[in-house]
Amino acid sequence: MKKIQPLLFTILILAVIITSCTPAASEPTAAAPDTPAPPPAESPTLAPANDWSVVQASGVLRVGTAADYPPFSYFDENGQIDGFDIALINELARRLGLTAQITDFAFDGLLDAQVLNQIDVSIAALSITPERLSRVDFTSLYYAGSDGILARVDSPITSVTTTADMAGQRIAVQRGSVYEDWVKINLVETGKITSDQLFSYDKVENAVRDLRESRVDLVIMDLIPAQQAAVNGVRLVGQGLIPQQYAIALRKGSTLTTELNRVLADALVEGKVNELIETYLKVETSETVATPQYTTPTPVVFTPVPPACVYGMAYVADLSYDDQNMTNPPLLQPGQSFTKSWRIRNTGTCNWDPTFFLRYVRGNVPAAQMNGQPVPVPAVIVPGATVDMSVNLIAPSGPGTYQGFWQMSAPNGTFFGQTIWVGITVPGAQPTQASRPFIQNFSASPVNILTGQCSQIAWVVTGSISRIDLQRNGSGLWSNVPSSGNYNDCLAVAGVYTYVLTAVGPGGSTWAQAQVQVTSGQPPPPVQPVIYGFYANPDLVQIGSCTTLFWDTASGTSVQLFSGDVPIASNLPASGSQSNCPHRTGPLTYRLLVRNSIGEARASFQIFVDDSGISPR
Repeated sequence: MKKIQPLLFTILILAVIITSCTPAASEPTAAAPDTPAPPPAESPTLAPANDWSVVQASGVLRVGTAADYPPFSYFDENGQIDGFDIALINELARRLGLTAQITDFAFDGLLDAQVLNQIDVSIAALSITPERLSRVDFTSLYYAGSDGILARVDSPITSVTTTADMAGQRIAVQRGSVYEDWVKINLVETGKITSDQLFSYDKVENAVRDLRESRVDLVIMDLIPAQQAAVNGVRLVGQGLIPQQYAIALRKGSTLTTELNRVLADALVEGKVNELIETYLKVETSETVATPQYTTPTPVVFTPVPPACVYGMAYVADLSYDDQNMTNPPLLQPGQSFTKSWRIRNTGTCNWDPTFFLRYVRGNVPAAQMNGQPVPVPAVIVPGATVDMSVNLIAPSGPGTYQGFWQMSAPNGTFFGQTIWVGITVPGAQPTQASRPFIQNFSASPVNILTGQCSQIAWVVTGSISRIDLQRNGSGLWSNVPSSGNYNDCLAVAGVYTYVLTAVGPGGSTWAQAQVQVTSGQPPPPVQPVIYGFYANPDLVQIGSCTTLFWDTASGTSVQLFSGDVPIASNLPASGSQSNCPHRTGPLTYRLLVRNSIGEARASFQIFVDDSGISPR
C-alpha cells in the first residue's frame, strides 16, 4: 500500500465549508404516463426550503453516482454498486438515521439530475470547480487526490512533469471532467495542442482502450484509477499536475449541507473515513486526526439562471427480462435472440424527439453489448411523459452472467439520466464463485507438429482476475498475460510439450493444461497464405458502438488486423473474431494481412460509421 503524506491527510481533515463562500438559498413505441409525473421544480437550481426536514421525514437519502469509475464507484462481480464513495455515503446516511437510495447516472448528467431534484446529493469523485460551484453547493472535503497520466509502454513519452511534455500529443480525457477543462485551458488555448488533438470520452475505460490501440498518445484521469489501469501495455508516466479536492454535491441552499458536514467530521475524527480509504483505495493512513472546525453557512441571496434545457431521464420499469436487480438474471441459451424493453420517463425540462438515442455504454465484460445497437426515441416525448424503449440483442455464446449498461444521449452526444441495464445468464460450466477466475478456453492448435513448426496456444479467461501466467514444461513462458490472447510457439526439438495456464483472483485460483507432440522430420514446404473470408457485422454502426470482425485463413504464420492503415491487432489465430469500436465518422475500411515466409494475402471490408456522442473535440 502507498502511505498517505501528512500534508494530504491534513487537507482531508480540514473543514472546507464551500457553501460559506458561495451563494446559497423490436420497435420502440411511445407509452402514456403510467403514473402522474412529478411536477417540475419551481427552480431547477435552488433546493426546497429546509430540505433536510423533508429528507429526515422520508428516512431516505436519494444519492446519485456514476458507477463507472473504480475504486470510487463501480458495479461488482455480482452486479451491485460498490466502491469508496458508495461505502462513505452509506456510512454518512447511517449516522443521519437515513437509508441511502443509490442510483447510477451518466457522469455528464449527474449535476443536471441534482438541479432537477431527482436526487438529494451526488458523490462520484467530484472535484470542486468554479463552474460546478455556480450550479451546486459542496460539503467539506472528504478526499484530496491528484491526476495520473498514462502512456503506452512502447511510447517515447517516458515522463510528463510539465505541460510542455504534452505538446503535440493526442490527449484523451473523460467528457465533463475537470481534466477536460484543464486540457482546454492549459494546452489547447495556449497552442500546445490543437483542438482536434483533444479526445473526450463518455467512459474513461474507452480512453484507456484507445490508448492501448494507439489512437491516442496520453490519457489523463484520477491517480488511483490510473494506477489500476496501468497494466497490459499501459504505464503511468506522470502525476501531480492537477490536484483535486473531492466533496459531495448538493442543490444550492440545501440545509442538508450542515448535517452532512457534521457527520463527515465525526467520521473523520473517529477514523471511519481512514478505514474506508485503506479498504477501497489501498492507501495507508496512520497520522493523528485533529478535530475539524466548521461554521454554519451564511445565507446569500441567489438568483438562478436556468439553462435553456436541462436533460433528465428516470427508469420506470423493466417490461421484459427483469433481472431483479441482478439477483436473478433470466436464463438464455447461447446465441438466443431476445428483445429487452424498459419504460423510462423524461424528467427534464425539454422535449425528446428521434434525434435522442438510447445507447450501449459499457458492460461487465466485452460481450455484454450482445450485438445491441443505438435505438432512437420513437416520437416526441414531452417532460413528464414516459416512453417504452426496446433493443434487439443476442445472448453470447459462452457461459456466464452478462450485464450491459445503456444511457440516453442528446443530439449533441451528451449522455444524461439514469443508467439502465440488461442482465442475463447463459448456462454452462462456470465458476461456483463469481469472484474466482474461469478459464473458458485453453487450447493448442495444431497438437501434432514436426520440428521447426509452430503451434498456437490460445486462451480466454473471465471473472475477477489478479494475474494470469503461462508455463511450458514447468518453466515460465509468459507472465501477466492478458485475459484473452494467443502465443505462437515454434519448437525445434522433438518431444511432448505441456502448457499450463494459471489464473489467480480474489476468490482463488484455477488452471488448465494443453499438450503438443513434436516429431522429428522435415516440415512440408510452405504454401502461399489463403484468406477464405473476411467481413464485419454490422456494417453500419453509430460512433462509439462496436462492430465484430470475422476472418478465416490458412497457411499464415502472421495474421494482422488494421483500421485503415493503423494496426489494431497482431499475432491473431488463423480463424476468429474481434470486436472494434470506431471513433470517427464516415466510411471506414478494415484490412486483413496474412503472411508467411513465401508471401502474403490481403483482404479488406468497408463499414460506415454514423455520427454519435464520443468524438474528438
